[in-house]
Amino acid sequence: MMFTTSSTLILKILMMQLSTSLSTSICITTLLTSKKTIIMKKFIVAIISVIILLSLSSCTEQIRTRQWGGEMKIDIPAGQELMMVTWKDNDLFYLTRPMTPDYVPVTKTFQESSSWGVLESTVYFIEHK
Repeated sequence: MMFTTSSTLILKILMMQLSTSLSTSICITTLLTSKKTIIMKKFIVAIISVIILLSLSSCTEQIRTRQWGGEMKIDIPAGQELMMVTWKDNDLFYLTRPMTPDYVPVTKTFQESSSWGVLESTVYFIEHK
């Protein structure tokens, strides 16, 4: 009879430990799953941020000005006068000629006028004597 009581007691202790370890493992699994979800969300946000930064930083100033609007300044080499400017795709071409002795350098503006009035570009050409 003594053996049976001890066996029952041992069995009860083992069952309590097993249930405690099961509930602990379930809590740990839930905690790990929620941490994995948080880490995954942070990872996705980081990847999207890197893609956006790389796409914006890989653009030259001309491409950003042409496609997204804004302003850009170009210094014309000393002794050159700006004659004509044009865009071809994302490339900006400008024609210059040597200044005459009596020519006064000025700043010229090349401005885009879009049909919707948004994302308009402005390029300032600064001449130097």
